[in-house]
Order: sequence, then structure tokens, then C-alpha cells
Amino acid sequence: MTAALARYWAARSARERILLSIAGALSLMVIFWLLYWGPVAQAIGDARVAARDATVRAARVTAMAATIRQGETAARARGQAIRDVGAFITTSASGAGLALTRNDAAGNQASDIALNGDGRAVMRWLLQVEAQGLVLRTLTIDAGTIDAGTGGSVTARAHVVRAGSATP
Repeated sequence: MTAALARYWAARSARERILLSIAGALSLMVIFWLLYWGPVAQAIGDARVAARDATVRAARVTAMAATIRQGETAARARGQAIRDVGAFITTSASGAGLALTRNDAAGNQASDIALNGDGRAVMRWLLQVEAQGLVLRTLTIDAGTIDAGTGGSVTARAHVVRAGSATP
């Protein structure tokens, strides 16, 4: 094989040898680009995009964590303003037109509650309770009668604690 290649090369003129050398060098560069440098450059570009996306996600998570910390601090402050969780639950539930069927207070930090009422009113009241700095540790809502116009009646059971409270 080498002898045949040497004879082929010797049979070429000086100009053809130069052209074949240039064509061979260009072919090697194209093969190097296609098999090595192109995939490496693509991987580097993909890594840069992934790093940029990760940085953006990290910034969003940091911002969300700061917002949550601020919200927890504000909720804790509002929750501390409520002296007795059980009394607050009784007052606010009756003010919202809900029938409180159970309010077992655990000191002034927490309360196990059960109530009945219109589904939409119950959900609004639960949001208001959380906005006041109380935390719903557990919540179960059972559908009673369903009415498309009013949302129907529901029964809700929850364990409510003051934000930041050590009470389980």
C-alpha cells in the first residue's frame, strides 16, 4: 500500500503535489472541525446557556425566599397582635356568617376548629384568617350540598396556630 502510494506521488508533477497537499490539509481541517471542534464549541455554548439560566433561577429563588421571609415576619407580627387564637376564631367566623361547630383552643396559641357554611364564604374566611397571621397546619374540607350559584355548603376542619408558634 505504501509502495503504491509512493509511486502515485512520484508520478505527479510538482504543481499537482502542491495542490494535493493543500487539498489534504483542508480536508484534515474540515474533519477536525466536524469531529472535534464543532461538538466542543456546541457543548461550550450549551453550558453557557445553562449557567445563565441557572443564575436567573437562583436569583428568582433568592427573591422568592426574601419575599417569603418578609411575609413570615409580617404574618408573625400580625399573629402576635392576636392575643387568643380561639377567641379570634369565634369572633371572625361569626362575623363571616359561618356556623362554628367546634373550637377547641390549645392555650392561646392554637385551636382545632370545625365549621359549616357556604363554600365561597368559608374559603374567603380562611384566606382572611391566614392574612391575620394565623397558619392552617391542617385543613380538610368536605362538600355538603353543591349549588352552582352559591358554591354550596361545606364542612371544614382545621388546626390553626399563631405564625411562629412552637405549637404543633
